[in-house]
Amino acid sequence: MPILSLLVAAAAAPLLDACGLLTSAEVAAVQGGAPRDARPTERRDGELIAQQCFYLAPDPAFSVSLEVRRPAPRVSARALGERWKEMLKEDSEPGEDRPGPRRVTGLGRSALWVGDAKLGALYVLGRTAIVRVSVGGPAGEKAKIRACKSLARRVLRRL
Repeated sequence: MPILSLLVAAAAAPLLDACGLLTSAEVAAVQGGAPRDARPTERRDGELIAQQCFYLAPDPAFSVSLEVRRPAPRVSARALGERWKEMLKEDSEPGEDRPGPRRVTGLGRSALWVGDAKLGALYVLGRTAIVRVSVGGPAGEKAKIRACKSLARRVLRRL
């Protein structure tokens, strides 16, 4: 009976808060300054739970957004793979100038860059979650992808 109790308690355990996955120093290392606030939110996305953290910079244009999507309680981990396949199929809406998802290498996992330098985000399929990172500021697309990869690596190690 004690083993069953442990399994029930583990299944009911709350998911780690997304704001606990990056430190202020790590955000500062890629954005040039520490955030003044970290604002968590959470929502249901079908069979996944999407937890966000908005790291508000003193200049809001340099803020960082992190989202971690994990299967909801009692949902199979297959839900991550299914959502990832949907993302691979998604493309720009007809008439939009935004490029579709592009593969990103160097993370040891499946990764996509969606958008452009102004409104882009890096998505990474981890073992237990889909991670999305976007950074603000005037940097070009290559620099933003590098910054997002650096932050995503740290998040993936903590999941």
